[in-house]
Amino acid sequence: MKTRTKNPSDIVAGESPTGVAVTPDGKTAYITNQGSGTAPTVDMKTRTREPDDIAVGHSPFGLALTPDGKTAFVSNNGNNSVSTIDMQTGTKDPTDIAVGTNPTGVAVTPCRR
Repeated sequence: MKTRTKNPSDIVAGESPTGVAVTPDGKTAYITNQGSGTAPTVDMKTRTREPDDIAVGHSPFGLALTPDGKTAFVSNNGNNSVSTIDMQTGTKDPTDIAVGTNPTGVAVTPCRR
């Protein structure tokens, strides 16, 4: 087993990061940034944050990707909703999904046919 050590150069995630998910191919990470209501994108190879964050709902907390890496779901703790993001275009669906009070987590399971 390799020795696990902290990388000396941290990735600046922004104000109040609360969740992270990495695409199935390991190339990109998405972060929920509770303080700004955004989902920053990080290129894992270069360890750099993309310049444009994806605006989601108020106080985003949890984040999950579909197994194919095409869609992300973000739980918005501050406005009781879940945002859907098209991962290929990096755009949020304009209509959030209403859920119960103060959602903090979200998970995606593969479909069984």
